[in-house]
Amino acid sequence: VAQVGGGDGPVARQPSPEPLSHGLEAEGIAPSVALMVGDSPTDVSAARAARISVCGVTYGYKPAEVVRAAKPDFVIDTFSEMLELVCS
Repeated sequence: VAQVGGGDGPVARQPSPEPLSHGLEAEGIAPSVALMVGDSPTDVSAARAARISVCGVTYGYKPAEVVRAAKPDFVIDTFSEMLELVCS
């Protein structure tokens, strides 16, 4: 199950939790079982506000040190680590 949204959608933009909450509600998923994957402090802030666990990736838009400084619940450096995280 996945939701894809963009800045031109019908809901507020991040760091508002609205895009995440809207997607979860549309799919019938509780925040307690969701995982937000993001590459910026804005992603971490939005996930926190929506009460969703968040995994920061260090291979995206922002430098690794910026992602780590945002203190996501998990940090991964490669996509293969994502499989380990979600399958454990």
